[in-house]
Amino acid sequence: MARPGPRRRQDRLQSFGDQSRPVGLLWQLEQPASAVANEYFVGAINRVGVEELGTNDFYGQSYFVNPRGQFVGDVASTSDEELIVRDLDMDLLKEVREQWAFYRDRRPDMYEPLTDW
Repeated sequence: MARPGPRRRQDRLQSFGDQSRPVGLLWQLEQPASAVANEYFVGAINRVGVEELGTNDFYGQSYFVNPRGQFVGDVASTSDEELIVRDLDMDLLKEVREQWAFYRDRRPDMYEPLTDW
């Protein structure tokens, strides 16, 4: 049944809470895909539990992912507060970029007229 009039911000937040657990699957797909597409590390942070001023049930699962889309260490808990710290191999950035040759075909000389003012 549709409600008349615009929905309040609080209503939108509460309605999302009912779907937060299934969205956790997307959480573990989208960020690694972004890391691969952009050839960088991603630190994906999410809290756990229900907040005092709402009904959102946050699903946690904070993690780090490398430029190959692989998790660095374990994914954090879905129910317990955790602080995760990971060592990131920054040399992997160069290795992945050389392997996938994303920058090989770029033409910075063609951009000079756009940036030279």
